[in-house]
Amino acid sequence: MNSYKILLPFLFILTFKNFLIYGQDINADFILPTSICVGETVFISNITTGGNSFYWNFCSGDANTSPVGINIGNFYNLLNIPTYVTLIKDKDSCFSFVSNQGIPGLVRYYHGASYKNNPIYGEILGNFGGMITSNMEGLQILNDKGIWYGFIACDNNIIRLIFGNSLSNKTPFAQKLGPLPVNLAHCVRILNENGIWIGFLSGSFSNNLIRLNFGTNLSNDPVFIDLGNLAGFVNPGQFVPIVEEDSSYILLLSSGNATLCRISFGSSFLNNPLGKNLGNVGFLQNPGGFSIIQDCNSISGYFTKYQSPGLIGKLSFPNGISGNIIGTIVGNLGDLDKPHTISEIFRERDTLITYVTNRGSNTYTQLFFPPCNNASVPSSALYSPPPYVYNQPGTYNVRLLINEGQFNQVSLCKQITVYEKNPAFITEIDTLLCFGVPYFAGGEWRTTPGIYYDTINSSIECIGDTIVKTILNFKPDIPLALGNDTTICSGWPYVLWTHVSQATFLWQDGSTDSTYAVFKPGKYWVKVTKDGCSKTDSIHFGECGSSIWFPNVFTPNSDGLNDTFHPLATGIDKYHITIYNRWGERLFESNSIEPGWDGTFNGALCPEGVYVFISTYETEDSPNIEQKAHGSITLLR
Repeated sequence: MNSYKILLPFLFILTFKNFLIYGQDINADFILPTSICVGETVFISNITTGGNSFYWNFCSGDANTSPVGINIGNFYNLLNIPTYVTLIKDKDSCFSFVSNQGIPGLVRYYHGASYKNNPIYGEILGNFGGMITSNMEGLQILNDKGIWYGFIACDNNIIRLIFGNSLSNKTPFAQKLGPLPVNLAHCVRILNENGIWIGFLSGSFSNNLIRLNFGTNLSNDPVFIDLGNLAGFVNPGQFVPIVEEDSSYILLLSSGNATLCRISFGSSFLNNPLGKNLGNVGFLQNPGGFSIIQDCNSISGYFTKYQSPGLIGKLSFPNGISGNIIGTIVGNLGDLDKPHTISEIFRERDTLITYVTNRGSNTYTQLFFPPCNNASVPSSALYSPPPYVYNQPGTYNVRLLINEGQFNQVSLCKQITVYEKNPAFITEIDTLLCFGVPYFAGGEWRTTPGIYYDTINSSIECIGDTIVKTILNFKPDIPLALGNDTTICSGWPYVLWTHVSQATFLWQDGSTDSTYAVFKPGKYWVKVTKDGCSKTDSIHFGECGSSIWFPNVFTPNSDGLNDTFHPLATGIDKYHITIYNRWGERLFESNSIEPGWDGTFNGALCPEGVYVFISTYETEDSPNIEQKAHGSITLLR
């Protein structure tokens, strides 16, 4: 069983079995059956030692299910191109902070005693004497030894705010930490590892990650190390530190090339890291915000697609951080409009809550994972909860919260699967994939459409085997073909055509046109994206070594460059060429290589398009041996 720590700005609230916090030993554990049938009684045995208050829930909000979204608008009209958002609780007071780029400044909202509430009041704390500019991005609020600190990423600096002993302070003291070796500081995350405060900052334009060491106190000026670009990321955005079984990682969204990067630090975030680009793990086009939560010994990530209207996507980690990752789209929840970032996922007893900033509409979207209502006993405050039953099948989180609201709060979660007593038949797993992407169904990997069946043998007494019906479909193949490898001669371009409509294009040098002009030998490639799918093709051009070479494009626009179509040739003895339009009409004929065809017929300009040529020739090295060449030529004006 894997165990995780999402390193958020809460002091030592970990999800491990054994805890030693400020000298008090709490050993949290309980015995729960892993599976049961609908209607059967569940008995839980609490074997926890330590703690003075207990809260049980048998059907808590589950981050592995789809959230509910509500757009709560723009309270007090304070949001103006909202960018990052963070949630932090000061005693019983819930605050959210937002970085505003439209009118640069830090926004603070007060939600009362619960993040389920809309903001009760809000205010702009200002730009702190011009320290904050329109490039204000990531922010985080932390408490160190009773003092509240805020950290804001802006330009090539971090702005440190000191609120004192209350987050309601209206005039925090501001300091500029920098300049730092980043261009457009983006996401900032600071965590505490064994008493040492360690921070990380991404540079969106400089494509690097730096580490900050504050030592034992957040009031210290940090020592920084530029870790560089560890995993081929482009325009790095929001990232999350996480620890799994004593191995430390950062998961980072690379916005520029729509990939997920995993940076591994080993046993400590102070170690030299190794990075790996995991590619597009699923539906990461235009990724923006990114947040992760560990919930009941599993881990779930949520990301935004920065578009209008926006989308929420989900990343699943079935085999842990180092295993495979599955991306899916959840949908447009809560009127998302260019959703930029996602806050920490905050748990309030039985409900999980997070907030998303909408730059397109200047609004907040609240996402929450509500508790289910399938347990006969919704909650309990006893040391040992009473027996109860589940009235519907499913997988449920059973959570024990010890010393809730105290400095040594501890949470422990386990799962129980409830089965229906009758044999189950699961239908309409309806899957639409990109062409050629394999999908396991019917006992093997499939790349062709069809209906496939799998039988899952049951080890539970109350149910029989489960039959899974998969309806598998694939999107059309992208008709991309750059052609066979060929040669090119200096002085004439060779134009590569993608011939794909309603798509986006990315060539090897970053060009985004549908065509690409080649002027010299080398390898060239293009990635075409259409309808959420991508295809790549490449072609190699060698230096022309033959006695005659025909270009594939010319531009008769009287600019003195490529105004006529003719081959480049040496050592040619006899030569003849005929050019036809697509209806087979002969437009041009000549026995001379130059000056060539000027793109006219009977004194009139021929339209842009593709024409066909047929040529015969003899070389000086092989006289009286007729050779032939034919192909297409594109006329552009």
